[in-house]
Amino acid sequence: MLIIKKVRKTVIAGQDDHCKRYQFKLRQIKSAIDMSPPKNRSHVIFNAKRAQLERERQAQILKDNFILLQKLTAIMYRKQIKDEYQRLRWQESKCIKIH
Repeated sequence: MLIIKKVRKTVIAGQDDHCKRYQFKLRQIKSAIDMSPPKNRSHVIFNAKRAQLERERQAQILKDNFILLQKLTAIMYRKQIKDEYQRLRWQESKCIKIH
C-alpha cells in the first residue's frame, strides 16, 4: 500500500504540472479568427447609384413642377380673360340699365 500511495502522489503531481503547463499555453494562444473591424471602402461608403437615382428624381420633380406652373399660369390668364369678357358683356347688356 505504501508503494501505491507514492505512485498516486507522483501521478497527481505530474498531472498538476501538466495542468499548469496546459493553462500557461492556453493563456499564450492568439486567436485564429480576425476580430478587427473591416477596412473602410470608399466605393461602398459613397453609393454612386443612389446619388444618380436621387439626381434623376430631383430632375423629374423639377420638370413636373415646371409643367404644373405652366398649366396654372395658362388657367390663371384664361380665367382672367373670360371674367373680363363676361363683365364687358354684362355691362353692354340692354336688359339691365346701370346708372
